[in-house]
Amino acid sequence: RIARIDAQLETLRIGMGRSRTTLAPLMVVDATVRDIFFCVRTLETKSNWLSFELLHETPVPRPIPPGTIKWQQVHAELDQIIKALDSSVKFLELTEWTTPVREAPKSPEDLYLSVLQASRQLNLLLERETQPQDVYSRVTYALGYSSRMRAQFAKAKMPKTPRLEPEKKPRDVYTLLLACHRIVRRMGASSDIKMISLKVNKDRISQVRPSDVLDVANLIVAEIQLLHGQTKLAQPLPPYDPGKKTPSDVFQRATLLQRHLRGLAESIEASPRRMVIR
Repeated sequence: RIARIDAQLETLRIGMGRSRTTLAPLMVVDATVRDIFFCVRTLETKSNWLSFELLHETPVPRPIPPGTIKWQQVHAELDQIIKALDSSVKFLELTEWTTPVREAPKSPEDLYLSVLQASRQLNLLLERETQPQDVYSRVTYALGYSSRMRAQFAKAKMPKTPRLEPEKKPRDVYTLLLACHRIVRRMGASSDIKMISLKVNKDRISQVRPSDVLDVANLIVAEIQLLHGQTKLAQPLPPYDPGKKTPSDVFQRATLLQRHLRGLAESIEASPRRMVIR
């Protein structure tokens, strides 16, 4: 399936006269089926955006399956992506590229990176680039989950919004969000919930694009939703349109998220009998 998606993306890339993407700036360890599923969901969202731009169609995403994610559900999502990309190839009347761009993935980590790489290529086919406000909205959503989880600790003191630091770049937000994910992973480990480990490849940090930042923000939301799902707490308000934002605005918001997550992790570790996550 990944080879087919690669072929479709290469066909579209050549037909649309777009450049080939660079390698993802990440190193991955311990990729789970759930992590791969949500990485595929992000790719599906982008394939739907492409369908909207070219065909003015808005495919309805499949609902997220309850309970434990299985490989069959990952395959079903990949099939949806293939279908959407096939529609775009036919609309542009292109002859599909038949040579696989990469080797078939041999491990869950390879598969995760292959999907991530396909997602990066698809970004370059879209007319609308990822905007800082897209990331800001997802970080705010993650903040809503972490705030609700932390609020049940009687002595929890909510952190203040940090000052705005000017001239921040997408790579600064990217590095900060990876640090946030490490805290989320630490909380998962305390409840025997396995999560993917992400580490930036410093040799490729200059290649970070806004869409890479959004991919990490989406992963954080998915992982926090998993932790929140172990509780009986109410859901936070859904994401909203925050208006025009800059990378510095997103960095400020992500710094606040990091402070919330640190406080939540410390509260959980200091109160083993009052674990939020059971």
